[in-house]
Amino acid sequence: MIQAVIFDFDGVLLDTSDQLYQGYKKVFTRLNIDYKKEQFNENYGLKTKEHFKKVLSENNIRISNEELNKLVEERDIFYRGICNNLELLPGARKLLYELKNKNIKLGVASSTSRGNLNFFLPKLGLQDYFDHILAGNEVTRGKPHPEIYLTICDHLNIKPSYCVGIEDTDKGINALKSANMKAVAVTLTNRKKYDFSKADLIVRSLEELNWSKIKALF
Repeated sequence: MIQAVIFDFDGVLLDTSDQLYQGYKKVFTRLNIDYKKEQFNENYGLKTKEHFKKVLSENNIRISNEELNKLVEERDIFYRGICNNLELLPGARKLLYELKNKNIKLGVASSTSRGNLNFFLPKLGLQDYFDHILAGNEVTRGKPHPEIYLTICDHLNIKPSYCVGIEDTDKGINALKSANMKAVAVTLTNRKKYDFSKADLIVRSLEELNWSKIKALF
């Protein structure tokens, strides 16, 4: 029986992909790296530090962890500064409200940082919806490794097999299935064609998702 629904954040509840790309591009441009939108799309869904490390490695640039932290901070400051007039993606608030009224535990498991989640959730009026929130910088291994989902299920004291996760990338879907959770793929904000063959359900947006469809996964 379903006991919890865990949401990815960016691309599921909110779409700040354009601003996120601009944040990365600003930092990489300063480092004389020609950073393309295609690279962003390919690395989307990775933890922030992993994203930086991958692009830096491809350009034969090695930096210390302290320097890497400064790059992440530089990106985040710029990124948050250009995220104005934010709105939840279609159907998000209605679904959260419906699930909350069914006494279903709710969580966020995002590759973004705790700082970004603490910035966005209050702005969107979502801070009181979730029973637990887990950020990418609070786990060792990023998606598609299942660590973030196994950890949040542990915090909620619920077996993963009783949980549903909602994701917008194949990395996220694979993480969910590796954690033995039901997986729902949302395609509305997809930046490229993903392999969602492992998903238990595919919807265009959260407008197509409701309690009945989620319950029917079990």
